[in-house]
Amino acid sequence: SYPIGTGGMMTYANQYARGVKLKLLATYQLFGTSIIVNTERAPNIRTMKDLNGKAIAAPLASENYKAMTIYMAWAGVNLKSLKTRNFTLPGVATELNSPAGTAPVGIVWAQLPTRLLMENPKKFRDLVSNDQLEKLWKEKTGTEYDWLLGWAVNADYAAKNAALLQRVHNAMKETVDWFNAHTDEAIKIVSKKTKDSVPILEETVKAGRVKFLQTSAESQEKAIMALLKVSSQFGFVSKLPDSGFFYRGLR
Repeated sequence: SYPIGTGGMMTYANQYARGVKLKLLATYQLFGTSIIVNTERAPNIRTMKDLNGKAIAAPLASENYKAMTIYMAWAGVNLKSLKTRNFTLPGVATELNSPAGTAPVGIVWAQLPTRLLMENPKKFRDLVSNDQLEKLWKEKTGTEYDWLLGWAVNADYAAKNAALLQRVHNAMKETVDWFNAHTDEAIKIVSKKTKDSVPILEETVKAGRVKFLQTSAESQEKAIMALLKVSSQFGFVSKLPDSGFFYRGLR
């Protein structure tokens, strides 16, 4: 119902497969997600392969969780052996923190894993770094970026508003480029808005849990199709889109 919006790449591919008239316009955010282990409940979980047979708390419908399961499978996890439990994102943190909680592992992202680790470093461990995930992605797909979020536009709207879409893209690119070049200043602004502390936001960015890059979807077609191809193999994308999925014309 919106002429333009931002969301998950897998979601847009599924909408396109159902006949929604959309074009993938631009990229926005790279994949960044953490597997947090409660070491008091499971001191022996030290690699992703150790997750076999374990209970995992996660927002199961989220693209972050689905993408992370791809990495887990690549690392030797039998996904069918997992005892998954569905929570909201804040609910995962509550489950991991609560004396009444039982799940030894949770999948979370953005500032939340940083907050858990910084507030109780003896209790929680991040099972795999973002650098390790990026390396695994490159090895398995031969592409540089694992994309999470992008911009999509209604196809009819796109056909009539090329100049406006270019201005929207330029504005977002300028914003993202400024954030990446002036991260310290940007974090202070974000802290005032989100009420997260500056140290938590600084560590979140430093650890690669939040990474933005605004560029045309067309320029990232190979990497995006690699994501959708592997996602379809896991049943997360119902049908691979054709070349008409991509908006072409951004400079």
